Amino acid sequence: MTTAFAAAADGDLATAFVAQPFGALLALATGVTAVVSAFVLLTGSAVGGLAVRLLTPRTAAVLGVLAVLAWIYKIVVVRSS
Repeated sequence: MTTAFAAAADGDLATAFVAQPFGALLALATGVTAVVSAFVLLTGSAVGGLAVRLLTPRTAAVLGVLAVLAWIYKIVVVRSS
């Protein structure tokens, strides 16, 4: 996932996704979280509460499934090369 984060930080989302799809997703989520956190800190907006309400057991299960699928993808890619 380090390669995916580094590529995403450089703005190369295609390379990030190929390197590790879930890593690319986490890199994007990290960037969005940083921007939203700064916005809430500076404005006192309640948008941060929305993010907390989105963190449900169902969301965690979906993220877990996506993580497993991304690792399966990576295993298949490495073994086929």
